[in-house]
Amino acid sequence: MIIWRVPARFFSSSHTIKIGRVSRQGRRPLKPYLVPITQKKFREESTSQTQLAHLKWLLQKDIAQQDVFLIGHPGPSRRRLASLYCELVNREVEYLVLSRDTTEGDIKQRREITAGSSLHVAGPAVRAAVEGHALIIEGIERAEQNLLPLINNLLENREMHLEDGRFLVAHQRYDALESPSSDLIRVHPDFWVIALGVPVPPYRGYPLDPPLRSRFQARVVQDLPFNEHKQALLEEMNGTEEKKIHSLLSFASFFKQSEAKALPYLKSTVVDSLAGILHRAPSTDINKLVSVAYPYQQLLQPEALPQFQTMLSSLGIPASGVSGERCQVVSSTGVEGVSSTGVEGVSSSGVEGVSSSGLRGHSATVQCGRHCFSVPAGNSPGGSPSAYHPTPQQETLLSDMLLSHAVSDICVIGPTGCGKSIVVEEFARRLGYETDTVVLYSDMTSRDLLQYRHTDADGNTIWKHSPLVRAALTGKLLVLDSVHKLHHTTLATLASFCEDRVLSLPDGTRLIPAAAHSETCERLGITADQLSSQGVLPIHPAFRIIASGSEKGDWITPEVLGLWHFHHHAPLNLDHQLQLISRLVSGLLLSFITLTSTIMHP
Repeated sequence: MIIWRVPARFFSSSHTIKIGRVSRQGRRPLKPYLVPITQKKFREESTSQTQLAHLKWLLQKDIAQQDVFLIGHPGPSRRRLASLYCELVNREVEYLVLSRDTTEGDIKQRREITAGSSLHVAGPAVRAAVEGHALIIEGIERAEQNLLPLINNLLENREMHLEDGRFLVAHQRYDALESPSSDLIRVHPDFWVIALGVPVPPYRGYPLDPPLRSRFQARVVQDLPFNEHKQALLEEMNGTEEKKIHSLLSFASFFKQSEAKALPYLKSTVVDSLAGILHRAPSTDINKLVSVAYPYQQLLQPEALPQFQTMLSSLGIPASGVSGERCQVVSSTGVEGVSSTGVEGVSSSGVEGVSSSGLRGHSATVQCGRHCFSVPAGNSPGGSPSAYHPTPQQETLLSDMLLSHAVSDICVIGPTGCGKSIVVEEFARRLGYETDTVVLYSDMTSRDLLQYRHTDADGNTIWKHSPLVRAALTGKLLVLDSVHKLHHTTLATLASFCEDRVLSLPDGTRLIPAAAHSETCERLGITADQLSSQGVLPIHPAFRIIASGSEKGDWITPEVLGLWHFHHHAPLNLDHQLQLISRLVSGLLLSFITLTSTIMHP
């Protein structure tokens, strides 16, 4: 049993957290704006026993001041569990996401030039150690070998040599000194590390060295058990057909079985967004939903498809989807914030950060058969004329993308030159979005994606936001072109951004959902501008991501599955090509092209 007593004022130390026989007094954070606010609120009556067991274990390790390592399949479950616990006990959090380009400066200190003087600015690990925050290290298996001694020393001895000549010292040794040197910095006794990682193998990364592994108390965090997950979805998506949710969960559970070990793993949290589509458009073909979450036609070898389709049929999922009802935008209105549905009583689950927070947003009404629902939209409905010429195949693709847009970001995959870019442009035009396009390449680093260093006219070093960050703050549609070229560790740094709309930037700024930003302001009794001045910025509620990539290659890994809904753009067949050409050219040239195409495609 869990007891969570909340007093009249938030962030007070007078409440008690009790799970079973384990309890502790609440903390009063000095920087309450750094306490995470999770999207799915803790509710005593509906929290699963599995989650309570994890929270109880974290509470025990927190009391014992033991650093922890949460290990499990790729997905947001471990990150959300750590954030939920820190929210319950009022712990400020610093995030450190590791990739192949992470350096010691990203962890310890970075050098800046201000007013002609050089100074060192603390990184997330140093800020957490000195101020007593929880440090969440995501992707510990991606840590390069040169970083392991640094992380290991911080965990074992609470020591770290800083670039400015000072030295972090554990609080016990610091307090034992009669006259400590000014070069010594006391590590706060409340400093705590939560590492998140996946097992290596079977997933890509570096196995943890035994010295580093021994510093943690480890716990395996799996997906929710079938029945608990099903019950939670039925309660949240009230009115959704139980049989379809059962089939989707059965499909996700298939990847936990031994016969699926050779297949890319699918996290069961993807079912939440699929159920959100069923809740808005109950007639949606379930096979189409499966293909959106797990593009098996492109992931699997041709010889493996018949066996996979047989498995789908055994789960009550037809092997081939029907065309279904087509979705279209019917209207668009400006609202304060963006509601995820225009139908009374429909849950907003799956639309992260869609809420009123003082940001001016727009919504578009989408009709799918007899059902209507609202989706985020830009502020210029209709947009400017485009060069798009509709074909039945592309209209079906745009209809499917509208469904996904209600609950998730999107990734369009297909061969080069098939028309992915023009479809994305038309999608943005119909929803009134302005777009920012980022062309990705193999050597791109996580800092290139987020921020870049710049020198102003006075010689001071400053950080400039990348198009990705600017789009998130202004509510544009971000287009990530050629996402398949990005290194897998760099792409993994966007996981929390895509799944939870939380992002920590190199300069220490933090982006959070607009709803969380608004709730933090309400709790603290401050304005949105005052919170933003502390380096906590709201992501615009209309912001969305559309990635485009190749249908070939091994870039769609278990880490990538679940970041987006995947939509395949196949090359246009001959009839559609000729139909499109006939709209663009005429006369003798059209006859020549038609004859040539007939010869090439007899």
